[in-house]
Amino acid sequence: MKSWIQTATAQQYYPFQPWRTKPDVDALAHQLAQTNRYSGACKFPYSVAQHSYGGAIKMLEDGLDNATAFAFLMHDAAEPFGFGDLPAPIKYGDDVPLIGRLFVWLHQRFEK
Repeated sequence: MKSWIQTATAQQYYPFQPWRTKPDVDALAHQLAQTNRYSGACKFPYSVAQHSYGGAIKMLEDGLDNATAFAFLMHDAAEPFGFGDLPAPIKYGDDVPLIGRLFVWLHQRFEK
C-alpha cells in the first residue's frame, strides 16, 4: 500500500511525514478551490478557497494586519490533503495530531 497522496500538480504528499513534500502553492490553491465548504451542503457551490480568500481580504479592508489576514487565509490549508472541510471540534481538537502536524507544516512553509 502506498503511503502518499498525489496532489493536483502530481507531487507525492506523505500525510504522516509532510516535511517530505516541497510545498506547492499552485496545488494548494487548486485543491482548496475544489474542496466544498460544509461538505457541499450549501444552496450554491462555495469552496474553501473562496471562504479563505474572501475572509482574508475582508480582514485587510477592515484594517487588520497582514499576519492576521495570512493566518485566516491559511486556517483551512490542511483540508485538501485528505481531510476535507472538517467541523472545528474535530479539526482543532487535541486528539488529531495528524491534522495538527500538517497545519503547522503548512504555516511554516508558506509564512516566509
